[in-house]
Amino acid sequence: MSGFSTAFLASSFKQEVLQGIHVLCGTVTSTGTPTNSSNHVTSLGTNMATLNVVPGMGVSGTAIPASSYVGFIDSTTSFYMSTNTGAVANATSSPGSETITFTGDACYVALGIATPTGTYNASNTNWGSSSGSPTVSNMGTDELAGSGGYTQGGLAIGVAGWSTPALSSAVAITQPSTNPSWTSATFSTSGCMIYNSSKQTRCLYVSGFGGTQTVAAGTFTILMPSNTSSTALIRIA
Repeated sequence: MSGFSTAFLASSFKQEVLQGIHVLCGTVTSTGTPTNSSNHVTSLGTNMATLNVVPGMGVSGTAIPASSYVGFIDSTTSFYMSTNTGAVANATSSPGSETITFTGDACYVALGIATPTGTYNASNTNWGSSSGSPTVSNMGTDELAGSGGYTQGGLAIGVAGWSTPALSSAVAITQPSTNPSWTSATFSTSGCMIYNSSKQTRCLYVSGFGGTQTVAAGTFTILMPSNTSSTALIRIA
């Protein structure tokens, strides 16, 4: 049956969690000292565990090359990144202490049209694009048009990103830390897809809204549930 079913974690996402593909973490900052012509960053001002930094998170700073990410964490206050500081011009001498920013994957919430032709459940694997025929790997023309306050590709989950992954009654939980919201909106939608733009638009989650929801010159908000073992958007028992 076409359209959005009730809430589902994508089956492919469950497998990819075990493969360490997705980094669902918010943005955090600390001070740290990059090592000249090296990939080692030391003397972090905050314990890595306190920051909830994990391998795969993006890392940026004045003396850190673009597209760097955390590789190996060798202590509570230091780590190795994927790039060498010698790759940036301002790191030809000892860079010194600077602000270091860590970011999780870029994820988006895309809205579907009122009557999709595709089927949205645990079998979906990718958002794909906002054009072409809808399939399990491409939302295609089932995504809302880029008008009425909606931009195709969806809404970025934002700098705050995901709630820090945690355990609740032995269940691993996380979800967007803020409610996705579209202002000055005029559209009708029946469901949504959350996908990871940093990882080939892989689908994380799909959900129907229980029917067509319409907003006219107002604000459309998806309310996140309580982040607990029985209600969190993403739960792995």
